[in-house]
Amino acid sequence: MEAVERTERLAEARTPGKTAELAETVRNAKAGIKARVEAFETLAAAHADPQTLFPLACDLASGDEPALRAVAVETLAAMLKRGEAIDKERAASILARAAGSEDAGIRRACANGLASLKTCEAVQALAELLGDEDRLVRMTSCNVLVNLSGDSFGYEYIKPPVDQTAALEKWQAWAKAWKPEAQ
Repeated sequence: MEAVERTERLAEARTPGKTAELAETVRNAKAGIKARVEAFETLAAAHADPQTLFPLACDLASGDEPALRAVAVETLAAMLKRGEAIDKERAASILARAAGSEDAGIRRACANGLASLKTCEAVQALAELLGDEDRLVRMTSCNVLVNLSGDSFGYEYIKPPVDQTAALEKWQAWAKAWKPEAQ
């Protein structure tokens, strides 16, 4: 029964009137954080129109509210993975900035989203994330970069970054020199 209700709720969220209503709730700071997060999660789960969802996700991912930032970054990453028609340069810029978050979950979502991009900014941000304290962030970043470069430069994501200074420096240099045309 619960699955049927969820499916119906998501289908309704795709209708223009309901999408606009949910988007307005997300934008309304007076609505309360729980209501705003739930409205945004419903839009994201419903795969709402990217013309509505993408700008909203960009605004929230750059905002000050941690709960909204987290779901917005996850949504941007999911939209990139699905190959939705969004401004990839803008998404890369937002995810690269959000990758500096204190929240490991946000950094993981950023790494996953950046992994879907082959832009200079995304590659440089992934190279920076190799120095992250979170092993899953390092693993995602490493896998993408090794696939792009064909080399590990001696880096092993399982090892603490503090023990891999030389490899991290090589990755930084490679990322700065990397160009999309090289693919």
